[in-house]
Formats: sequence, structure tokens, C-alpha cells
Amino acid sequence: MHTTLAHAVTYSNVSTPFSWIDTTSHTKVGYNTAPYKFNNTGGCGTTPPILDDTMSDDIPIGFTFSYGGTAFTQARIMTNGRLQFNNNTTCGYGSPVTQLPYADAGLNYTMRIYGNDMDPTPQANAGYSTACKLTSTCYISYASIGTAPNRQFVVTWNNVPEWAAGGSTSGNYNLQIILNENGTFVYQYGVNVPGPQATLAQVGWQVSATDFNVPSVGLPTSNTAILFYIPSPIAQYHFQQSAWTAPGQVTDTSGSSPAYNATALGAAVPGVGYACNGAVIPANNGAVVDGIDTGIAVPTNLGGAGTIDFWYKANSAWVNGGDAQLVDASISNGQWFFATKLNNGDVRFVITDSTGTIRAVETSANSVAANTWTHIALTWNFNALAASNSDHLSIYINGVQKAISAFSSSGTVSSQIGTLYLGDNRSSFTGSGGTKSSANGTLDEFNLYNVEGGSVLIQRDMNYSTVCGPDHYELSLPSSSISCLPTTATITACADSSSPCTNGFISASNTATLTTSAGTLTGNPATFNANGVATATLSDPAATNNTAVSVTLAGVQTAPLSPTKCCPDGINCAVSSSCSTTFNTAGFIFTGAANGTITTIPAQTAGVSSATYYLRAIKTNTSTQACQAAIQGVSTVNFAYECNDTATCYGANLMSVNGGTTTTIARNNNANVSSYLPVSMNFDANGNAPFTFNYGDVGKVTLYASKVINSATLAGASNAFVVKPYSFVLSGIKRTADNFANPGATATTGSVFIKASDPFSATVTATAATGAATPSYGHEATPESVKLNSALAGLGLTSNPTISGTFGTFTNGVASGNNFSWSEVGIITLTPDVLDGNYLGAGDTTGTTSGNVGRFTPHHFVTSVTPACATGSFTYSAQPFSVQVTALNNLATPTATTNYNSTSNFAKAITLSDGSASATGSFSNNTIAASAFASGVATTATPAYTFNSPATAPTTITLRATDTDSISSSGYTEGTAPLRSGRIKLNNASGSETLNLPVPMVAQYYNGTSFVTNTLDNCTTVPVPTTPTASNGLSTSLTTTAALSSPFIAGNGNLQLSKPNAKGYVDITINAPTWLQYNWKGTGLTKPTARATFGIYKNANEFIYMREMY
Repeated sequence: MHTTLAHAVTYSNVSTPFSWIDTTSHTKVGYNTAPYKFNNTGGCGTTPPILDDTMSDDIPIGFTFSYGGTAFTQARIMTNGRLQFNNNTTCGYGSPVTQLPYADAGLNYTMRIYGNDMDPTPQANAGYSTACKLTSTCYISYASIGTAPNRQFVVTWNNVPEWAAGGSTSGNYNLQIILNENGTFVYQYGVNVPGPQATLAQVGWQVSATDFNVPSVGLPTSNTAILFYIPSPIAQYHFQQSAWTAPGQVTDTSGSSPAYNATALGAAVPGVGYACNGAVIPANNGAVVDGIDTGIAVPTNLGGAGTIDFWYKANSAWVNGGDAQLVDASISNGQWFFATKLNNGDVRFVITDSTGTIRAVETSANSVAANTWTHIALTWNFNALAASNSDHLSIYINGVQKAISAFSSSGTVSSQIGTLYLGDNRSSFTGSGGTKSSANGTLDEFNLYNVEGGSVLIQRDMNYSTVCGPDHYELSLPSSSISCLPTTATITACADSSSPCTNGFISASNTATLTTSAGTLTGNPATFNANGVATATLSDPAATNNTAVSVTLAGVQTAPLSPTKCCPDGINCAVSSSCSTTFNTAGFIFTGAANGTITTIPAQTAGVSSATYYLRAIKTNTSTQACQAAIQGVSTVNFAYECNDTATCYGANLMSVNGGTTTTIARNNNANVSSYLPVSMNFDANGNAPFTFNYGDVGKVTLYASKVINSATLAGASNAFVVKPYSFVLSGIKRTADNFANPGATATTGSVFIKASDPFSATVTATAATGAATPSYGHEATPESVKLNSALAGLGLTSNPTISGTFGTFTNGVASGNNFSWSEVGIITLTPDVLDGNYLGAGDTTGTTSGNVGRFTPHHFVTSVTPACATGSFTYSAQPFSVQVTALNNLATPTATTNYNSTSNFAKAITLSDGSASATGSFSNNTIAASAFASGVATTATPAYTFNSPATAPTTITLRATDTDSISSSGYTEGTAPLRSGRIKLNNASGSETLNLPVPMVAQYYNGTSFVTNTLDNCTTVPVPTTPTASNGLSTSLTTTAALSSPFIAGNGNLQLSKPNAKGYVDITINAPTWLQYNWKGTGLTKPTARATFGIYKNANEFIYMREMY
């Protein structure tokens, strides 16, 4: 076979073993067969009983067949080798057989096993000679065979001849289409005798006019078969690992051989993704690579046709959120393979082909909010077909083709392209719209194919849902229990590797099964709730003091990625599927109500008194095994708190308990509780003592109570609970470079603070409700930090990009950062909150909003120049030209500061100057009003630069923009304007009154020595001069008219006067623009003038000697 036509294709094809299905028992279709027959549906070429060019009724397939992503239960058979779905009745004549070739708008959802003009009309019904003698041997049949889920629908052309010119048939074709219940289909070619048109017919399929394939033209070899299938990826990354600490740990789950297990680079880590885990890519704008190295060589492993699709969640909005490199395999400058999300919201895909030509496709702007999952697909096809524009690049967003670029290339993907990186730049080279900025977000569900996929394949991948489980399970029991009370075994499904678990796996379902070494388990198997938590109750009322009972997590219905951990009291987790508790006959429990059961103390806030809880002193009745009071009345109880996370307490006792009087209790480091302080408590008749507590620090802590009674120790502990900060307070906002303090501007005219994207510093303090710092913040096992959120201070501002930068290490609850930046113009406020928005799993704390921060100005300007004569790339001295000024930030790839505009009034007036100081002259009209700016860009067509002397050689000036805040383009891209001192020169002319008279008129420039013709001038235009008829040396009844070239051609105006047919003269004045006037008379600039004389011999012939020969 040879490929002749291809576009974005859903199905690939491969040769498959020929295995003809016997049709003896299959149902034949004729002109009068039941229950289904051929008829003239769709205006086919003949009328039954003639079956040439006819189509059948809709015939049930017998199962649901998915074709091109659409489910079908019926199909029509067209005699000319087609199967048609979706009630498609497009028929068409068969002769010539090339009629209705794919792609055809009327043939969507059709299959063409062999598009010849086949005629199954039996001889008895034909009015012409046919090789189809008997319906027992020459027929078309169908059958539904097999059992679910492996059923097949079979359509067969058995010994069907080809209609031939002259009213006859010839040839003999045995063809079979097999639809498989799994969505694949097979074309089989039995023993065939070619007819006269056998080399012309197509073999292929069409889902739509842009999703089709013709893998062959002409009759395939006898006893062969073709399998059509939706291709599988050569590599697939679901990023379901809990950690990446070594090469090759990003697992390729495609099942292909070889497996392309990838390697995480830099700070790329697994985290919460679109489906379970994803690859979290931090923001970076430099040469550091934070991404995934697939090891897949694009030129050889993917090749000249391919598809890459994936999910992407950006940390910032797509528009004005900065550039982001999504994939990149570029290792040589100019040899590109990358896709970038641009700052304007476009997605751009670039490939350099093997001829060195850069091919690119780019969508329009996509307005996607921050933290929004978006499906992106990139396809390419360098197929070397002869037809023009057969090669193409495409981009799909959320399953819809958003952009396609068709072109003609004799090459394929450049061999100088390297292995593919996901999420960041591949090398230090950037170009053609690429960037060094990382994806700054989360990637998930990557699929890579070495075929160009169509919309169905892409939508299939987009709709695929990864079945995932939790990272691990945690089993928790209280370390001590009281035999008269049931104790709770808690199983938590954890979404990530944090331990103790801070993110429950909310997709957990079904149950967990527990076993115990003693006692009884109630609620077993335990059912997970919506938070990924399941509980069962352990009871052992007969247990004596110090009886240890273990509980084992014996089975779960959703397998985890990592082993189960035991977390006694919800802390100090270690890998084990079993946890134990020690039963005693008496002790303390913490409850939420008098006479209540053990209460889980929820998250608290630093410096805020808790709700009222009860310390319940109970013991087991030796007869009834029920609980009774162990203490009554006023009694002193020893209290302690344990710092679980952070594991080391701050060096002061910061928790108090109020059982009637506020009393400070003793601190203890994790797993080392030994220090207690007494607190007076008042127990009622049932052993309940109310209390509140207050913690002036943050972290995860546990309360302990202990008392010795008659040589027996009553002890108890609460659950480990989180105490989060009350607030965050900002201070010390200043410019990093020189410590200039934030002036807190309130208006567009307020004091300047800093340039867009330049670093500023800030200090944050995590506080309790009292305003005191919480000294343990930032010292957790996985240190928490703070991020800054910006809000616009009104004033008509619209663009608010994310604040970049991080705080350093916290010390005593205080941290500073000196690399914060905001990449826009205006005034903002800053609000701090928890960096990950979830302090130890207890939620966010939003801090105090700062006062105004600003004013922010552009970092710099860039200028570009459009010369007055663009085709000649020059401007005359004193001639206005066009300048564009763009206000930019200082990102790695600077972008326009769109708030610098007239609407918000943050734009300022601009003055243009010569940055090179290379010319002697002066500007005019060289200011740009603030009102000219829109989205950071202004253009003016008014500035002009005039040389002091017309005798000035060509000089290039540099256009420097400076605003009233002294923001300048100096040091950045500045447009240049090549200037020439010019004039129009008009010479006197004389000639015959009976001939048209040329008058020399040229545009000139001073070349440093003299004025010469400006051959670059194809731009100058002047009006045609009007020639007076009075007092002009011609009779008043006679006249002449002028004609010229406008614009000039290579500096020549080609002025010509028409013949007056009488002698005389006229004076001519050219209305030249001021920049082409000249001091012709020594009295200042004047317009060029000349005299044209008719009737005077124009010139002596320029011969030195002439002799006539006789």
C-alpha cells in the first residue's frame, strides 16, 4: 500500500492475518429480500431490481458500535463498497469510480472497503450481460455473530463483479468488512479478479471532512486484511507516585515497549492533580529546569507525525499571567520543538523541520482563570505528500481544534531536536516565541503518540478518568483506653504522603476491614465517609490494667500507592498495618459535654480561648463493668501539653488551662511527656470537671492529664489537634535595592515606589489573637510559610498579576523576603495567608491587609520606529515619522504593563530624544500625551528631527522615550531612524513646441559631499503643478499641462509638459513639502521652480566632431 491522503486521523491501520469468515449462514440482501433490502434511498443511480449503485435499508448491527466517538446500532450497505452510519443516505453514481472521493462532506461516518462500481444484480434481473449469474454464489450479505463482549457485524461482497462500459460486467470481487464490538474494524480481501477500473478505487474511512484516511488507492492484494484501530500512546504519564527521589521514578504506564520511565528535574514534585496526583511545576524564570525529562527523542521516537495531549492547571490566569513553557525538546538554537502558553493567553506550538524552516501555529487568546484545569493537545504531520499544504500543525483546547497551520514541506522533524521535557524549557536557548519561564502550575495525564491523532482520539484522552487510590492509609488508636468505655479505631485514606495525613483522599469509597487481638470490634468493616475517614469501635470491658490490644488493618477495597502507617493518638506515624492501645480500669478522658464520650478536639486558633470541654475522671465498676466517677469535688490535676508538630516546643510555657482559674501548664517535646503543672479542677458527682484552654503558639499539640490516687495513676490524653495562627501582619515593605520605604501612594500622582518586576522586601509576623508572635510558625515537620496576595487599589486598574517571591526562614514567628515583585503598574494592597492555604490540614489563615503599596511604574520602555519612507528605510530631515512606545515590566521575557493607560491615568507624558546623540539638530512634536496610551502601548506619527544644516551627511538617530517619572528606554530596545537631508531639484528645460517636454525633477539627499539623487525614494508624492497660461510667455489661447510620477520612482519625479504647438515658456513651481524645500535663493527655504521653454532648440548635440559620408 502507499499512503495518498491523510489528515487528522482517529484510526491507524496495520496489516493483520487474513481470516475469511464463512458466510453460508449469513443473510443476503437483494431488491426484494426481507426484512431488509436494497432500494433507491438517497437518489441512487439505478432503481431495483437493478442493484448497480444502490443502498440498503438501515440494518441492525446487533450491538453498539463506537465509530469516531459516536455510538451506532445500525448501518446501511452501499453496493459500491461502502458501509454508512448515522442514517447517511449519500449515494452517488459509481462510474467513474473516482466520483465522491474522500474527503466528501456527504460521506461523514462511512467506511469504504473498496470504492469500485460493483454490481450485484443477478442475470435474471439484469437487462445486460453480467458475471453475476446466481444469487447463491454472487451476493451481498450481513450477519451479527459471536457473544458479548466480542461480537462482530460482518458485511460480505461475495463474487460481485464490476460494472463496465457498454452495459456489461467484468471482474470478480470478494470483500468483507468486520465491525468488532471493541471499536476496531477489519477490511478483508479474498481472491479477487480485477476489473477494468480496479486501479482507481479508494480504500479508506471518513468520520468527518477533517478526520479521514485513504491508506490505499487500487485493489489490495488477495488474501490480505487491514485492521483499523485507535492508536495507543508510546508513553503515558499519570504521575501517581508519592515521591520522585531518583531517576526513572516517573512511571510510563502506557504498557509500550520500551517503557519511557521519566525523571523529575529540579523542584518538580508530585502533588494533587487532575486525576489523583499530577506533576507540580513551580514558577521559575531562569535557566534552572523544574520539569520532567521523558528521555523520548522527538525525531526518532515520535517522528514526523505525532500527538501530545495533557491537562494543565496554571497557578495564574492565562491572560497577563506571564509566559509558560509547557513542553520543550529544543537543544540547539533555531532547532525548535516547543509549546508555550503566552502572556496574552495564546498557545503557540513551534517545530523546525529538517529543511531548517520554522513551522508554527498559534491560537487566539484563551481567557482561562487561575487554577482551572484545561486540556491541551498538540498534533503535527510532516507526511512528504506532493500536494500543496499537506503538512500541518494543530492545537486543540478542551477537545476543540483552535488553530491549524497547513504548509508544504519536503522534510520531517529536524534531527537536531532532542528529548522531550515536560513543564519547563529544555535548554538555555529561546526563540520564535518560546520562553525560559516554567509552566508554573500542575500537569497531568500526559499521552504521547507517534501518529497524528484526530478529535476523537483527543476527546477520548480528555474524557478518560484515571482510577486512582490513596497514597497510603493511616490507622490510629488512642495509646491508652479505659475498659469501661469503647475506644475508636480510625482509618484515614490519605491523598498525599503527608503524615500524619493532612489531605484526606476524598474519592475513597467502600470499606476497610479490621481484625483485633482481643475485645470486640463494632462497625467492622468500616465505611469511608466523604472526607476519606472510616471508624470502628473497639470494646474490651473485661480488660485489666495495662492490657495491650492490637488492631490490624487487614484489607481495603481501594489499593494504596504506599504502605499503611500506624499513628498512635494520631501522631508519630510509622509504617505498620497494626496499632495497639493499652486498657486500664480507670483514667481521664476529654469530652465535649458532661458525661460524654471521648471528644475529638477540633482545630483551634492561637490566643483564642477554646470552647468549654470536660475532663472526665472515671473508673470501671468491678461488678457491672460500667463507668463511674473516679474523682468528685475540687481536686488538683497535673496538666501538660505535648508539641507534636513542631516536635520541639518553644522555650516557654505558652498554654494555659482554666478550670476556674487560668493556670499555665508545662510544655513537653514530642514523644517525651514528663513535665506537668497542677491545675485546680472542680469535679461534679459524675466526675466531670469543665475547663477551657488557650495556646499562644501554633502547631499540632496534645493535652495530657494525670493524677495519683491511692498509689494508682489516673491518666488521659486528648487527640492531637492543630492550633493555627490568628493572623499575619506585614511590615517593612521597602525597595530591596536601596531600602527605600514604600510611600503608600493613594493617587495616580502619588510618590513612586518601585518599577514593575523589580524586587521589594517585606517582613511578616504570624500572630496570636493578642498580637504577640507565634514563635513556632514555620518550624513544622514540613515547614509552613506565607504567600502574598495582591489586590488593586481601585483607580481604574484592571490587570493584577500574581505576586512572585517567597519569604525566608521563620525565626520566632517572623520571616522576611527580599525577592517579591509585581509585574504591573499601579497601586495595590497586600494580604498574607498560609502558603499552601491549609495550615497542617486545618485550613487557611488570612492576615491583615496592608495599606497601599506603590506607586509601581513601568520598568522601562522599548521603542520602535516606522520610517516615513518604509520601503527605503529612511526619513528626510524635518519629515514626521512614526514611533511606537511600549511600557514593559522586567520579567525574564518582559511583557507590556497594561495598566499604563489613559483610562486609569497611570500613563504619563513621554518625551522623545536622540539616545545616541549622534546628530546635530533638534526635535519637533516629540512628546506623546499620556492619553495616547492603551494597554501600555502608544503610537505617534508626529515627531520630526531637523538637521541644523542641510549639508549634513546621512545620520541615524536613536529614539529614546522618557516619561515624567524618568522611566526610560535607555539600555533597552530602542528603534532607530536613518535620516537624510533632502530636497527636490527642478531644472530648466527647453525643446520643440511640437513635442512633449521632459523637465528634470529628482529627489536628492546630501551624501556628505554633495546632493545626489536619492534612489531609495519611492515614497515622495507631490501634487501635479498647474501651468499658468497668462504672463507666461505663451499665447493666452495656448496652454500646456503637466504629468509626473507620484510617488517618485527611484528618486525621479518624471515631470513632463504636454506640447503647446506654439513657441513660448512657462514657469513651474513644485509644491514640495517643507522637508524637501531648499534655500535656492539664499533667502530661506523656497519651493523648487524652473522655466520650460518651447521653440528653442533644446541643446547642441554633444559631438566633438561629426562628418557626413558621401
